[in-house]
Amino acid sequence: MKQAVKTIKYRRVTDLVQEFVSLVPSSFFDEVTKLRTNEASLIPIPLHPSRNRDRGFNQAEVLGRLVADRLRIPIRTDILKRVKKTIPQVEMKDRKERLQNMKDVFSIYDSRFVIPDSCILFDDVFTTGATMRAAGETIKRAGARIVWAITMAR
Repeated sequence: MKQAVKTIKYRRVTDLVQEFVSLVPSSFFDEVTKLRTNEASLIPIPLHPSRNRDRGFNQAEVLGRLVADRLRIPIRTDILKRVKKTIPQVEMKDRKERLQNMKDVFSIYDSRFVIPDSCILFDDVFTTGATMRAAGETIKRAGARIVWAITMAR
């Protein structure tokens, strides 16, 4: 799984995405559904705009669209934004650096938006949880009551 995510992400092989999601065991989707997520919205972890421009796509959003479709829930890319360009987490030495790297990285697009009560943050890879923690704290401060985090690989 992790190698497939790297191929999609760094070699820009987006045509693998559909096949990749189809290989995800149905038990993954069953477990997520058990969380009573039917009223939740899936929020992919955003890239910084310059990184999105360089890469040409956000792998979390591309994968997230298929996951949201499979879970039959809406995907929301209009809530969370990355406001600070960071060093890629993969280049950080340890958990402490990763947590520091994620400080004040995310913001809400518009404070007037109604934030869903339940949100599922979605990213491609989970390592230390620093990215999910930072995004989750931002979403909670904006009004979400329940925030889950799911990833495709660890």
